Amino acid sequence: MTAMRSENEESRPLSGEIEDARQSDRDLDNLGKQLATIGDDIYKRYETTFDNFLKDLDPNLENAYDIFKKIASSVFETDVNWGRILTLLGFGYRMAVYIWKKGQHGFLKKIARCLARYLVESSIVRWIARQGGWVS
Repeated sequence: MTAMRSENEESRPLSGEIEDARQSDRDLDNLGKQLATIGDDIYKRYETTFDNFLKDLDPNLENAYDIFKKIASSVFETDVNWGRILTLLGFGYRMAVYIWKKGQHGFLKKIARCLARYLVESSIVRWIARQGGWVS
């Protein structure tokens, strides 16, 4: 049994679908590049601040989530916006580097889980969804 195709599907060449997929990939690539640029700016701008927090808090594999949650809560104390979300991502990255430099390896996956857990527990994922998600 063959699937029925609409008139538009039959008349549209496969090359059009391929081009749509390529455009989508370019859009995602551009989004990734833009997020990376913003992330780099935040990283450079707040590197000293992040390092000072980390020295004072001295995170390790055992207390990482509690420390991460404390900092994240202060970032989103008054408002949720894309800049603050990217700042949190930058801080998470800096925290992972800090812990790695202390000789505690395997933390990158843990910080990714910390970030995901915090975004869900604090309902920031709902805010992201209401904004149209990461792609918007």
